[in-house]
Amino acid sequence: KCANIYNLYPDWNPTDIKQLEGRAWRQGNEFGYIRVTMPLVENSMDVFVFQKLDEKMHRINDIWYRGDRGNVLDIESLDPEEVKFALFTNINALVKLQIDREAKDISRRQTILEGQIDTLKRFDFKLRKFYEYREKCLKRISDLITKYKGYFLTEPFNYEQSQWWTAKSKKEREEFITNIKETIDAAEAFRSSATQEDKEMLRIGRQLYYVVKDTNVKDSREEVFSEFKTYLSEVRKAEKTILEKKGYTINDNFQTIIEAYNKEHYQVLQDKEKIFSDAYSSEVYEQVVKKKEKLAIQGKTIEERVADFAKLNYLLDYKASEVSGDNCIIPEQGISQRPPIKYLDKDSDSGKRLRLAKAKAQAIRLRLELLNL
Repeated sequence: KCANIYNLYPDWNPTDIKQLEGRAWRQGNEFGYIRVTMPLVENSMDVFVFQKLDEKMHRINDIWYRGDRGNVLDIESLDPEEVKFALFTNINALVKLQIDREAKDISRRQTILEGQIDTLKRFDFKLRKFYEYREKCLKRISDLITKYKGYFLTEPFNYEQSQWWTAKSKKEREEFITNIKETIDAAEAFRSSATQEDKEMLRIGRQLYYVVKDTNVKDSREEVFSEFKTYLSEVRKAEKTILEKKGYTINDNFQTIIEAYNKEHYQVLQDKEKIFSDAYSSEVYEQVVKKKEKLAIQGKTIEERVADFAKLNYLLDYKASEVSGDNCIIPEQGISQRPPIKYLDKDSDSGKRLRLAKAKAQAIRLRLELLNL
């Protein structure tokens, strides 16, 4: 039997709290309702512990979202900021907490912006290199197309006396020439394409070098594709993490982009200077006072809290068999009608499983009786 739980030492892990509550709100308890009380002391760490618990609790999905939403206990209806304002009576301390929180947010924004601006300055050089090596790759593809056509597909075929060629069988020679032709066709198709995607250019470059890897045709300029791949990766990363967030692309005027970031950085510095001014402290002080007045929640004496607690004593009259276990609907005092007991529909999946379980239990009982004979 358990009707009340007093949690005087709340754990930092909200699942442990739910486990504690579950030890009372469980099958076998004769009471239909369980009251869980977590006292919070004014101007103490209790307020902050409660706030952290609430933040963690928000990560647990569907804790008490069952049945009717009328009087369902919903942890998301508790605003930890409001609880802190309600229980923390020191106005100046609340002002300092709020300004400190804003200062941390501004400092974080400042650090991020300064890092982005630094990246943009270095990015300008990498972008120029990106375009430089892109042109080199396009020129290299054109040069290789001309070279392969002249060497492999135009008579006289000077390579026919080469060892790498004579070592091939007739079938291998035919396959080699076919691969050369297909590679050249793909490279020419890319060169005449209107889009000329970067990844496709890298693929064509790799194929142009791979197809002649077993020949005596050597070229020391393959590294242009490797260099381009490096700059491509860095440029695309910066574009995704910095430019796209502000609606820019690498095709936009770079000086305009840097000026926009510098302008935002200047505004952050202005905001940082403002929050530490006496005028802003007075402004926040007025906001805190108004918020506390709006909440109108005051700490109470033990006697007053006992009186509030006694208002729910009528729930002790409800037994577990009289309350539906699918929700936490709290009936109003004075209403004699009990919350309806939820019966399973015999044609529902749950009803069918229940009937099957009862049948199996009956069979086991009969078997045990026969064994005892």
